[in-house]
Amino acid sequence: MERPIPRQELRGRLIDALVAFSDNERFRDIGDDDDLRTHDLDSLTHFNFLLSLEQDFGFEFPEHKLTFQQLGTVGGILDVLSETTGVSDH
Repeated sequence: MERPIPRQELRGRLIDALVAFSDNERFRDIGDDDDLRTHDLDSLTHFNFLLSLEQDFGFEFPEHKLTFQQLGTVGGILDVLSETTGVSDH
């Protein structure tokens, strides 16, 4: 069994993926509770980003979690990733 990924490490990987996907370094400063829509991530772009995360991380978001309420912030995405992939708090 693989070791759980520490949440901060997962957050760093998520931010790296967001910066690479958007080609925008300002996402490095985004807070966990910031609404991604206020950072020019419209619904189609957001959905495509989530698909790219599934490919990059090798998992699938549960269909019932594919809502902006659940996945509209970095923190929300991390919470679902934590539930899905096994993340430690350290």
